Amino acid sequence: KPHEGFRILQTWKQELVDTSPLSQILRSQVLAKAKERSQRQSTNSVEQSPDQPTSSADGALGDPAPGGFFVFTSNIDGHFFDYFQACEVRECHGSLEVWQCGASRGPCVRPRGELP
Repeated sequence: KPHEGFRILQTWKQELVDTSPLSQILRSQVLAKAKERSQRQSTNSVEQSPDQPTSSADGALGDPAPGGFFVFTSNIDGHFFDYFQACEVRECHGSLEVWQCGASRGPCVRPRGELP
């Protein structure tokens, strides 16, 4: 169970960042760039090979856009995702909840995904 510090950070973010004019400007710029990128990818999808990545560090297109806030964490337990949106969390050591195939020979059965 996450400790009280996560809730405190969430409250600070909500009170100090979410409603700030700068955060709203940043959020609208990120959304505009994501829309532009999505349109470019849809026009280039025929030319793109299936193993080419289509996402970016900004998160999935379905994610809400980050504003003037993000969390950079070395925690691997995923608790920040209980309090913040995925586009606001950056993990430098990865996560225990997302696994990736490390096979050196042959194709991976499940290349990447959440734990079952």
